[in-house]
Amino acid sequence: MEYWISQNGKKQGPLKEWDIRALIEEEKVSKDDLIWHNDLPKWEKLGEYSALQSYFEKKPELTGEEAEIEDAKKKLKQKIEEVTGEKVPDNAIIRVEKIENHYWVRRGFAKVFDLFLYYILFFIIANFAGTPVFLDPELEWMRLICLIPFFVLEGFMLYLWGVTPGKWILGLRVSSLAGLPPLNFNRSMIRSAASWFLGMVMGMFPFFIVAMIISYFSTKKRGLTSWDAIGRTKIEAVRPLGGLSIFNYIMLGITILVVNSYFTVTHRPTANRIGNALLEQVSVMEKEVPDFKERFPSFETQIRSVYKLPKPSDSE
Repeated sequence: MEYWISQNGKKQGPLKEWDIRALIEEEKVSKDDLIWHNDLPKWEKLGEYSALQSYFEKKPELTGEEAEIEDAKKKLKQKIEEVTGEKVPDNAIIRVEKIENHYWVRRGFAKVFDLFLYYILFFIIANFAGTPVFLDPELEWMRLICLIPFFVLEGFMLYLWGVTPGKWILGLRVSSLAGLPPLNFNRSMIRSAASWFLGMVMGMFPFFIVAMIISYFSTKKRGLTSWDAIGRTKIEAVRPLGGLSIFNYIMLGITILVVNSYFTVTHRPTANRIGNALLEQVSVMEKEVPDFKERFPSFETQIRSVYKLPKPSDSE
């Protein structure tokens, strides 16, 4: 809505409500100045116009923490206006929200559940697709590559439902901070990736333990985890953690572990099979890529060393 103000017979406008509020806060207009918009039958005094009366009320003294928050919001508003060159309404500045409970234990168990569920689904799909997968403990990079889709799927589930299977079982939900619209696709993906890289350090032991300890203490100080701050999200409980939720979690977790163990044992390719498959691929590259021929002996030696394959005999 557009407004006009009259001061001593001089009119200003059209103005937005936040423009008028800024004028009031800067004491450039008074209660006796007049205001009008298309829906008003006549000019009214600013002090009598209901939508603006609260702006003239004397504000209570702010506590130290409240003053810091207001100062931070003003600086943020000024910075946005400098960058965009446009006036920013005060209600567009996100309200700082104090998060009382971070549900650390529930979040941890939910993440573990999601990871185990992802592993079993990944192995099953890969094997039925004709690409047997076994994560060799000596090949850390292979394990990390296989986990890349995890945070993508997690972000997609947060975008659709605000929960993952683990969070749903334990009664947790990811939502936007106060004053922000619901989670969109980009923020969900960013939040999930930040959680995986900053909180879990891609699951690399023992670094993820150190990262989680640091996250715990920094969160107690700042009020948000680093990944929630990046995604501008928070964790909230949609229901209390009861005995049924814990029972369901344990039973489903045991089921996933049993299926995962059985499937891994029965479908585990041997190190010899993996090594020979890699040698075949490298051999093909040697024939098809001329520049690769000089590197082939080095690659062959590394593969045979990692997978403990014997060197080819002279008869071969």
